[in-house]
Formats: sequence, structure tokens, C-alpha cells
Amino acid sequence: MFIAFTAIAAAFAASPPTEAPCPATALAEAMQRVGQVKSAHLDADIIAFDQAATALAQVIPCAEAPASAAMSLDLHHAMGLRAFANQDALGAQRSLGALRELAPDWRPNETWMVPGNPIYELYLLEIPPEVVPLADRPPGGWLVDGAPATGVPGHRAFLLQALGRRGDVLYTGYHAAPSTLPEFDFPNGQAARTIRTFGTVASAALAVGATATGVGAWSASHTARVDDTLSSSETVALLERGRALGVVTGALGAAASAGLLVTWAVPW
Repeated sequence: MFIAFTAIAAAFAASPPTEAPCPATALAEAMQRVGQVKSAHLDADIIAFDQAATALAQVIPCAEAPASAAMSLDLHHAMGLRAFANQDALGAQRSLGALRELAPDWRPNETWMVPGNPIYELYLLEIPPEVVPLADRPPGGWLVDGAPATGVPGHRAFLLQALGRRGDVLYTGYHAAPSTLPEFDFPNGQAARTIRTFGTVASAALAVGATATGVGAWSASHTARVDDTLSSSETVALLERGRALGVVTGALGAAASAGLLVTWAVPW
């Protein structure tokens, strides 16, 4: 079966995918295509494999909902088989490596999981882990292989999704390496960075102010209690000043904390 499958892999490589309209339930269709890819590979049905793998590559960018971690595993499996059939050994190694890394105990009933099989040898290859930070941030954050993330793996393939403020999917892409990522330009992306920069600086200034007034409050109260040369009116005045500065300290500290919370908790 393996010989029959690889003998006409070049024919698969020569049939690039063509664009097709996005279906309304693209994520569900992608998972259906994943199943078809794996089934056709087991059956050595090259025509069915070619059709399913081509359709899978077309539908992934259309995903209208966040993919789960389990879905991502299935996708890595299918994309690894697709890359191998497409004579892309590095792509296959990166997809199958993702499968091995994310699910080390994964043991499907696969005929290729035997020593000496070229696909299995690619599956076993290991590259030192690496995380590449993502420069931009969509309003709802990033998902990498179904989990929240701020960076992508540099050593293996990954499914990347960008979310909007309401959890809607702004982007979905399957990438063998970070070098294949496009330039992102999310709505309000620059505005969000500006807001967070200003909010952080303003909160830091408030915190510094709270520290200064706190020192002043302590100094006034301490002086009023230990300086015997002060008159009663001067002592009362210092105590009142200390209490007033204490109130200001609390207000500034609360404002600094609230500012940081709003700056970073709100998905601008």
C-alpha cells in the first residue's frame, strides 16, 4: 500500500489547489476533509486523497469558529500526510512533529507507524523547541493549536487563529513555519497599542505620586508624634496633614491599580 501511495505522489504534487468559495460551516467541513484524507491514505486511494487534501487546504482559511486542541491534532495529522504526498519532507516533518509534541502518547492504528517507514522516520525527528513572539495582537487575542498564545512555534507547524473582541475569527491559517505568516493589520490595532502605552505610563505616574504622598503622610504623622517642641496647634495641623495625605495616597494607589486593570484587561 505504501509503495502504491508514494509511486504517484508526484501526480498529487502537480495538482495545485484552486480557490473556492468559503462554506458557511467551514470548520466542520475541514474536519470532515481531515477524516477523508486519513481514510484515503489508509486505503491508498490516490484520487480520493488528492481531492480531500486539496479541499482541506482550501477550506482551512475559511474557518468561522475557533478550533479546539483536538481538532488541531487531527489537522496536523492530515497536513503531515498531505505534505509527504506532496514531496515536502520538511513540511511533513513539521506537521508530524507538532502531532508528536502536542500528543506524545498518540498511537493511532496507522500502518505507517513502523520502523523504516519514511513517514514514521519524519514523525520521530525532533527539533529543539523555539517560540517566536507575534508582533501584533488582534482585539480578542491569538489561538495557536486551539490554545491562547502570544507567540508561535518556530520549530514545528501550527494552526494560528486571530480573534475579534466578541470571539469571532478574524484569521485562520495553517503554517509550517513563522516565515510564512502574512502581514497583519487588525482593526484598531495601532489604537490599542497607543492606549496601552498611555495607560501604562499614566498608571506608573499615579503610582509614583501615591508613593510620594505616602511618604509625606508618614513624615507628617511621625513628626507630630515625636517632636516635643511643637505647639498643640502645630501638632494637630501636622496630624491633619498626615491624614489628608493618607487619603490622597489611597486614592492615587487605587487609580493606578484601576488604570492598569483597564489598560490590560479590556480587549481594546
